[in-house]
Amino acid sequence: MQLSNLWIFLGALLGSGLSVYLVHRYWAHEKRQEHTEVAGFIFAGVAVLYAVLLAFVVIVGWETLSSAHATTYTEADQLSNVYWIARSLPAPQGPAIEDLTLKYAHTVIDREWPLMNEGKSSPEAQDLLAQIRASVFRYSPHTGQQQVLYEQAVVSVNGLTAARRDRLDAMTEEVPEPIWVALIFGAVIVVAFCLLFGLKSKAVHIGMVLAITALITINLILIKDMQYPFAGNPRVGPEAFEVFLSAIPSPH
Repeated sequence: MQLSNLWIFLGALLGSGLSVYLVHRYWAHEKRQEHTEVAGFIFAGVAVLYAVLLAFVVIVGWETLSSAHATTYTEADQLSNVYWIARSLPAPQGPAIEDLTLKYAHTVIDREWPLMNEGKSSPEAQDLLAQIRASVFRYSPHTGQQQVLYEQAVVSVNGLTAARRDRLDAMTEEVPEPIWVALIFGAVIVVAFCLLFGLKSKAVHIGMVLAITALITINLILIKDMQYPFAGNPRVGPEAFEVFLSAIPSPH
């Protein structure tokens, strides 16, 4: 768990534990027992509604993470297509395009991925992609086979460009602020209802509230991290490009 997330988790536990302590000190359990039946009935409905909202946001966040992961493999696959097509093209265009694809993969892994932790992209990687596109589009086929390869290369370059754009767009996909307000406000309401229960034992009451607080906080932290698929935890790494580089022979 990241240090910031740990502080959030501990802060939530401390706040809820202190709230239970103050309730027991200034509000006798006999008085709270008068509200337990009604509070329990309302709590059941509120908890179900909040659980549905929380589960929905977690699922959406996980789908966003999975989509970002799939996008990186799509980009690497399209790059691989360009590479293998370039190996079948004559010199000097073929080897030049082949070299650019390798440089692009290394740049994405070594330079762009660390920048993505900060929500940034690499201008050098973007420039290499522009060079790949320009090199492919400048190629003039002279035979029927070369024409087929050229058409496939154009499709793959367009796919590569689109996949890169989708990957960079995924860096900025955040949970909307109104959803965060609903999640946090709902968490406060759920925990607050737990304070109304007229338990005589302070330790049992604190333990119950801490357990619910911990469960909710862990899910909120998970949602917070999943909205940044390349910077959070869990996060998407450059494995797709590493697989591409590990599977290719030495350039000719």
